[in-house]
Amino acid sequence: MSDRAIVEQDPVSEGMDNFIDMMPMMVMMMGMMMMFMMPMMERVNSVYDSVQAQNYIGKLNSVTLSADPMMRIYNVTDPYPWSYAIVKNYGPADLFLGINSPDSLITVKNGSTYTIDRLGAAERITSVYYQSPPATSNTFKIDYEY
Repeated sequence: MSDRAIVEQDPVSEGMDNFIDMMPMMVMMMGMMMMFMMPMMERVNSVYDSVQAQNYIGKLNSVTLSADPMMRIYNVTDPYPWSYAIVKNYGPADLFLGINSPDSLITVKNGSTYTIDRLGAAERITSVYYQSPPATSNTFKIDYEY
């Protein structure tokens, strides 16, 4: 008889040792897969945004608002942002109007109409900022489609 003992290794613990030894390699492989997949996901998201920009319901509605010298905001409460709007200024003064931002106001003259078309745009109409010149008040109507 030999002085050495024969030790049998448990197959389960041997499998776990191999699994643990392979963990860094598996993590590295998953990282590489993510690295190659991320640009593809960005492209899929941009295509999805483009398709959403082309999609619209086609329902018409209107809202009548009053403007004063203080900047006001009308947030779109419809199920979807507006894709198209026609602003009719009934006066008696000019109207200052901003679409989605109060930073770039346009002037809608008294008695005139202004059309906003965002049908193919990535950003639809989600809010309207408006005000009238000092010491005046205005009434205007927005006919819109979403």
